Amino acid sequence: MTATMQQTSSNIYEGKALSRFPSLRFDYLDRDVAYLLGLIVARGTFYTKFGLARFAIDFPNEVLYPKARSPGIESEVRMALADARERVDELLEPTVSIDRSLNRVRFTATFKQNPISLRNLRELCGGRRNPREFYIPAPIFGAATEIQREFVRGFADASCNPFLCERDGNGRHILILQVQHENWYLPVQLCRLLQVNLGVAVQMILYGHPNLRGPKNWAKEHRIRIYAENFRPIGFYFPYKQQILEAMIAWNREHSSVVHAGCNPREKTAGHKPRRRGEGHASLPRCLRGHHFNAYFEICQALGCTQGKAPEASQPTCSSAP
Repeated sequence: MTATMQQTSSNIYEGKALSRFPSLRFDYLDRDVAYLLGLIVARGTFYTKFGLARFAIDFPNEVLYPKARSPGIESEVRMALADARERVDELLEPTVSIDRSLNRVRFTATFKQNPISLRNLRELCGGRRNPREFYIPAPIFGAATEIQREFVRGFADASCNPFLCERDGNGRHILILQVQHENWYLPVQLCRLLQVNLGVAVQMILYGHPNLRGPKNWAKEHRIRIYAENFRPIGFYFPYKQQILEAMIAWNREHSSVVHAGCNPREKTAGHKPRRRGEGHASLPRCLRGHHFNAYFEICQALGCTQGKAPEASQPTCSSAP
């Protein structure tokens, strides 16, 4: 890796945002907060409308519904969303609405004032407002294992739909956690949380990069790929997603005895990929722009992956600012 790819940025775990409110406690973190944070980091947005503070969580239909819809799936989706609504009601006591459109379901929480519970959430998110810029909140990395699992479970409920058609070259079922294309650092953080903190092996990260996706239509979501059986310790709260996951696990175990140990970039070697015109595209972060990569793990390393070292050592090594 060249010196120009080692540009530094401020440490996102310094917690400077918290020090602005020394008289208030913004580090409260339990299972419900962790789950909600996972939903928000995956698909949430903080905003103000008509003078009222709000956050919304968007569930695209592609995340909510199986490709093969069963007759009772609509009621199962409604029940899963109702359960999530009840958790938010008990935690924050906002006014919650669930609105449906052609392509998604939007879960909106509205607050008449600016309660400390909402300020707690916003500060845990570092003042960031949407999935294009969210990082994993710093306290998650130092929390108990069950808190970390709840965070990932929330992220998965909002960003993953287990499709039986998602397979590797040998037919083994794979889960996909989706991260918005503009957010290049979150996949590295999620991979570390999964592999190092939770022992959940990641198969690979398919970035929305021209060297991995081809010369056209490469600016897509980043896809964190995990074999179904490795995701079992996390699972889903949405019952129908959990049922599909269990079916995927059963098939994998019946047809393969291979145990995937996870990704370790230091032990991998890359082949050669052709250069692409999009390598210098302005939408790429500066540490990637203008550089050629032969494999996904080279992108991980450029973004700060230092697998096997302390969590604070794995922070982004370059700025996403153009």
